[in-house]
Amino acid sequence: MTPQEGYTMLGTGGMVYVTGPDGNFPCTDDFAASMDVPQIGLRNVTGITEFIKSKAAFIRNTVSGTYATSIITLTNAAADNCTSITVGGVAQLGGAVAMTAGNLTVSAASITAAMNAYVPGAPYDWAATPSGALIYLKAPVIGTAPNAQTVAIAFSGLSTATVYPTFGGTDADEYRFKIFIDPSPSASVTSMRGSAVEITQAIGALPPNPPTDVAVVANALTFTRKDTTNNVAATGGGTINNVFMADVQEGDTVTVYTKAGELPATVATGAGNITLSTGTSYVSSGPTESISLQYKLLTTGPNTYGWVEASSRIEATPANIRASGSIVPQTAGITNIAVTLGGAGANYVLGGANLYSVRMTGAGNLTGNYTLSLTAGTGILDGDMGIITGQGSAITYTGAFTMAISGITIPASLALTGSWSIAWQYQAAVGFMVSLMPDITRPNIVGTSQFIDLAVTNAKIASGIDGAKLLANSVSYGAVDPMIQAMLVGGGILYASVTIASADVLTLNTTPIQIVAAPGAGFALILQQWTINMIFNTTAYATNIGLVVRHPTVAAVHEQGRNLLTLGSAPAPGTIIWTACSIRGDMTNTQIVANQPLEVAVLVGDPTAGDSDIQVRVWYLIKRAFALIFVNPHPRYHNCTFVRY
Repeated sequence: MTPQEGYTMLGTGGMVYVTGPDGNFPCTDDFAASMDVPQIGLRNVTGITEFIKSKAAFIRNTVSGTYATSIITLTNAAADNCTSITVGGVAQLGGAVAMTAGNLTVSAASITAAMNAYVPGAPYDWAATPSGALIYLKAPVIGTAPNAQTVAIAFSGLSTATVYPTFGGTDADEYRFKIFIDPSPSASVTSMRGSAVEITQAIGALPPNPPTDVAVVANALTFTRKDTTNNVAATGGGTINNVFMADVQEGDTVTVYTKAGELPATVATGAGNITLSTGTSYVSSGPTESISLQYKLLTTGPNTYGWVEASSRIEATPANIRASGSIVPQTAGITNIAVTLGGAGANYVLGGANLYSVRMTGAGNLTGNYTLSLTAGTGILDGDMGIITGQGSAITYTGAFTMAISGITIPASLALTGSWSIAWQYQAAVGFMVSLMPDITRPNIVGTSQFIDLAVTNAKIASGIDGAKLLANSVSYGAVDPMIQAMLVGGGILYASVTIASADVLTLNTTPIQIVAAPGAGFALILQQWTINMIFNTTAYATNIGLVVRHPTVAAVHEQGRNLLTLGSAPAPGTIIWTACSIRGDMTNTQIVANQPLEVAVLVGDPTAGDSDIQVRVWYLIKRAFALIFVNPHPRYHNCTFVRY
C-alpha cells in the first residue's frame, strides 16, 4: 500500500499513529508535550481526516529542517545566584547571575542576557529568549544532532526551576513528526505494527485549506476568510467586477480562478475589483482568468493596508502576455551590424523580425562619418528597451570623422576599444530615448562640455600646480592675495594686528608672539608704522617694559620698532591708552632681514607684574631683498638699511 493509498483510507477503520521524526511509537513525553500530539493510537474514524489536515501545513513548513529547542521554567526566585546552566554538559553561563527575589520575570531576563552574552564556542552556543518565568533555548544549528541533550541548571540557594531535554530538531527534508496508518481492525492502541504505512509525505502535500466554491452573483464573489491562505473557485461563469472577503487579516492571500468544468469567469478591469470589509480595494490592471493577491501593509501610518498582486497574472488576451517596459527583449538573440569605414548613414528598424539587442562590428580607420539611426517597427510597444554595444568593433577616427548612434557621438577612445553601450527606450509620444554607457576606466572620455561651469573646486585640483598653462593677461589683480597685490603696486601698505592677553604679555621676552608671517624667499618685511592699544586694568607692567617689533631674535640689531613707556603706564582703571610708536632706525644696526617674520617681544626679560591685555597693530611693506638696498624704514630717517638674505 502506497502513502497516497493509505491517505485515502483515512476514516475507514483501524488506527492512526503520530511519532517523532525517528518514527518510533509511542513518542517521548517531552516530544508529545511540546508538539501537542498523542502517545496512543487514534481511532481511524470519521473526523480523523480533519485532525490530519490540521497538521498538513505544519509538516510542509518543516521540510527544510528545524532547530532543536528546550524550555527552562523558573519556579522560585530567592535572594541567591544562578551558578550554572549546561546543555549536553557544556556551560552556557560565564559566571554567576544574581536572582531577583520574588520576581521570576526579571530573574529569567537576567539569566537570558547572561547566556546570550557568553560564547562557549560553536556549535554549543544555545540562544536564549525570555517569556515571563520561561527561558526558551534554541540550538545554534539545524538538524537532529542537538536533540536529546540534557539541560541542567543550578542555584546557590533556594531558587528552583524545571528543565526538559532538548528536542524537535530535524534535518533538511525530514518531517518534524511522522504519521502512520494501520487500517486493520486488529490494530493496537498502544503499539504500532510493522505493517503500518507512513502517510506523512501524502499529508504534507495537501493544501491546508481546500478550495471554496463561490458562485458569481451579480458580477461578484462574496465569501468569508477561512485561513491565511484562501482559494476561491468561481462557479457559474460570467464577469467578476468585485470580490468581497470579510474578516481579512494582514498577510492573508486569496487566489481566484474558474472551477474546472464550469463556465469561464473573468476578473474584469475597473475600480474596486477586490473589496474588503475594511473598505480598501485592489484595482485590476486588466482582465484576467486567475489572480493571486496578498493583504499587507503598503506604507507606514494609519489605514494603509491593501491588496498587492502576489503572483503573475494569467492574462485573458494572449498578446498582453509580453510585458513592455522590460529589458527582456521581445525576441531572444543579438543582431550584428558592421560599421561602414568609408562612412554611411545607416538605419535599423526595431521590432518585427529584428532583434532588440545589437552588436556593432568592424575594425579599421574611419574615413567618413558613420551614423546609425533607430526606427520603430512592427510590434514594438511603448516602454520597450534594448542595448546597442560596441564590443565587436575597434574603430580609429581619422581627421574629423566620427561615429554616432542615434545622435550620440562615441568618444574616440571608446570607439577604438569598443568599450561602450547605448541604452534605448521606446516612448510612443517622443520616439527613442538613448543614453551612452561608457567604460569609465578608459582614458580620454570626458570633454569640456561634460563639466558644469564652476564645477571644479580647489579640492579637486592637485597641490603644486605651477601655473605653466596660464595664458598671458589671464589673471586679474583681484585674483591674487593681498601680499602679492602689495608687491605688484610697488609700495602698497599692508596691515596686521594681534591681541595679547596679559598672561602672555608677562612672558613676551621668553615667548614672543608672531604678528606677520615670513614673506618668502627673496622678500623682506619693512615696518612703516605701529601702535599699542591698552585698556588699563589695575596693575601696571613692571621692571621689563620695553616693547619691540622685530625679527625672531633677542638681538636688538633686528628691531624695527621700539616703545619704552606704554607698558609702564598706570592711569585710572578703565583708561584707554592708544600709543603711536616709533620706528627704530640707525646706521649702525641691521634691522631688516630677508624672509623673516615680524614678532612682538619685550626687551631684556619678562615683565614682573601687570594685568592688562594689549593690542598691537602694524602697517608694513613687502620688498624684494637685495644685498644692499636703499630703503628708508620711516620718512624721518635718512640712513641706509642693509638687508641680509
